[in-house]
Order: sequence, then C-alpha cells, then structure tokens
Amino acid sequence: MSPVVVAAAWSALAALLLLLTGLLQGRVQLIALGGAFLVPWLALDLLWQNKLSTQLALTKAQFAGKTVAEKHLADIDGDIYQYITRLKEEVLPAESARLVILHNSYSHNFERLKAQYYLLPHSAYNFGRVPPKRGVGTVDYILILGDLPAVSYSESMGALIWKKGKRVLPVERVDADPMGSLYRIGRSRTGRESDQ
Repeated sequence: MSPVVVAAAWSALAALLLLLTGLLQGRVQLIALGGAFLVPWLALDLLWQNKLSTQLALTKAQFAGKTVAEKHLADIDGDIYQYITRLKEEVLPAESARLVILHNSYSHNFERLKAQYYLLPHSAYNFGRVPPKRGVGTVDYILILGDLPAVSYSESMGALIWKKGKRVLPVERVDADPMGSLYRIGRSRTGRESDQ
C-alpha cells in the first residue's frame, strides 16, 4: 500500500479513537488529536526526505564532474546518444538535413523521441513504420531504428521496399549499425525514380 494511504488511515483511526475516548471521558484531548495528524505527516516527510537523499546520492554518483557529453553517455539513453552523435559527426552533412525516422512502433516512443532530439538541428519527421505516402521528395535521409520487418532493403536494387513490393524508394545505404540504418534518398541503380 502507498505510505500516504497508510498514514491517512492511521490518522483517521487515531482521531476517531481519540474522539470516542473524549466523548466517554467528557473532554477531548486537543494535543493528542493534533499529534494524531502531525506524527504521520512527519513520518511521511522523513520518508520522502530519505528517498530524495538517496536519489541525490545516486544522481551525484552517476553524473557529478562529467561533461555534458559524458552525462548523456552515462544516462539511460546513452546508446542512442552515442549512435546519433556518431551519425552527426561522421555520416550526416554539417548543414541541416531532412530525415524521416522509422521504428517498429505505432506512435512516438522513447527511442524515436530521443533520436529526434539528438538529431537537432537536423529536421526529423518522427512518425510511422513505413516512409510517408507524400513528401518523400523533400526528404534527404531515412533513419530506421532497430529492426523493422515492414520495410526491407534490396542492395541489388538500391531501394527500400515495403507493402509486399508495391512501394519502392530508391536509396543508398550510408550507414549500418546494430542500433539502426541510415539511407540517403536518391536514384535506384536502374536510374528510375521512386514509383510512390
């Protein structure tokens, strides 16, 4: 049970017993009644303070004395930060590029949102499991995070394929990593544009 519920129940029961005892004796002990509410509140406050102190110690041990980059690497999303930083430094152009982030989820999730954040100042469309139906002509790259069964890459065609082969997008794979793959949108090896 929640400590708040336990403290509230304890206060209510103690106050009820004190009021019943006061009615039987002819007078209510106001100090005891105040203590019935004050003691559980102080106990809860001490419990919360202990949790905050523990959290502070853990945070200090994890992040104290580190640079911003080291703090990102030490955080729970350190692997995403490391992957996106490598893409920004070694693969993506220095000027702002337009990306589509694909992931095997139906909506936004932690990995997608963190990747989008770390990709700044690049502009990232972050929704969907397949490339969007419209606007791909204005996109420079497609980033597929993790495994995405709905989309496959054909090296021989130089294209991303989805919808059981009904959709084809000419791309060049510019990076492959266990975290994901990055594709530059362009012409297929046959020279034809996407048939979207």
